[in-house]
Amino acid sequence: MGFRCFNWRLVIFFVLSMGFQGELAGAHGRRQLVQSLEAADDGVCTAVVSPQGYECREYEVKTQDGYILTMHRIPQGRGGGSAGKRQPVLLQHGVLSDGLTWLLNPPRQSLPFVLADNGFDVWITHGRGTRWSRRHESLKTSDTAYWAWSWDELASYDLPATVGFVFRKTGQKLHYVGHSMVGDFTYFNAKHVILPSTLNYFVCMFCYLLPPLQLQQLTDVG
Repeated sequence: MGFRCFNWRLVIFFVLSMGFQGELAGAHGRRQLVQSLEAADDGVCTAVVSPQGYECREYEVKTQDGYILTMHRIPQGRGGGSAGKRQPVLLQHGVLSDGLTWLLNPPRQSLPFVLADNGFDVWITHGRGTRWSRRHESLKTSDTAYWAWSWDELASYDLPATVGFVFRKTGQKLHYVGHSMVGDFTYFNAKHVILPSTLNYFVCMFCYLLPPLQLQQLTDVG
C-alpha cells in the first residue's frame, strides 16, 4: 500500500525543527566546517553527510536553460530503516545560501537527518550560482551571460527541473519544504508558469519557513 500524500509526521517534524533553533551548534564549529569544505574541495556527501553515518547520493539536474544543478539525497536513516518506498521530501534553501545550511547542526538538530531517521527520502537542492551548482552546458561563471538570471528563472526553470527530477526518480509525489525566497518563486511558478493542476501532480504539500511574498527597493545590479 502506498503512502498517503498528506503526512502529519512531516508537519510535526517541521514544527519541531523550529525549536531546534535554540540549540544551534556553535558558530565556530559551523565556520570550521565551511572552511574545511572550501580548503579541501570535498563534496557535501564526503565532508558532511557520510561522516555522520548516513548514506548519501549526488545527482546532476540540467535545467531547460542549460544550468547544471547539484542535488544531494539521503535515502534512509542512520539505522537503515525498513524496506520499501519512502515518501520523498525536497528541501530548498533560501537566498544568499546553499543546501549546506540544512546540514550545519548535529544530526538531531538538522532537519534532513531528522526526516531521514523517521522514514523519509530526503533531497537537498543547491540553487544555480551557489558553490555546488556553478556549471552550465555552454557558459562559464566568468561570462556575464551566466549571471543574467533572476527570480523569474528560478521559478520557471530550477523549480520544475528539481521537482520533476525527484518525481521521476521516486515515482511518488513529494513534500516541498522551502526557506525564505522559496515562497516567492514557488508562488510565482504556481500562478504564472505551471498550472495548479500540474503542480499538484508532482507535489503533495508545500511547507514554507519565513516566506517573503513582496520585495521592495531592490534594483538590478546589471
